[in-house]
Amino acid sequence: MEKENTLISVSFLVIVGLILIILAASIAYIVARWQIAPPEPADSDGGEVTGQLVDLGEFITDLADSNRVVRTEMYIEIEEEYIEEIDRHNVQIRDKINTIIRSHKTEDLKSDEWEQKLKEDISEGVEHFITGEVVNIYFKSFIVQ
Repeated sequence: MEKENTLISVSFLVIVGLILIILAASIAYIVARWQIAPPEPADSDGGEVTGQLVDLGEFITDLADSNRVVRTEMYIEIEEEYIEEIDRHNVQIRDKINTIIRSHKTEDLKSDEWEQKLKEDISEGVEHFITGEVVNIYFKSFIVQ
């Protein structure tokens, strides 16, 4: 009788242990999956991409008031008919974007609206070289060191 109770107790502990291990593994998988591929953030304007995305590449420059360096990759969204103008003025556009980023100060990055302001400045700068309007600017990465 005592042997049966011990056997039942051991079996119960083994089953509870297996359930806890499976539960812990499931939670670890979900957390790891979320960390590796977090949900995609919504566009800053909440809408879908309506134009063509053009890869402007990587920019590495310093900020106006410090020796801090900005490294960013960005895309510009424009209507398809203006892609040729972007390609034709690529060097001037990249120079203008570098100048715009360089004109910002470390303090600017602390405001809540800094990203939107930077996007507006870049859009205005790019529009000097094309006949159309910039729909949006997207940062693939933005690192300040």
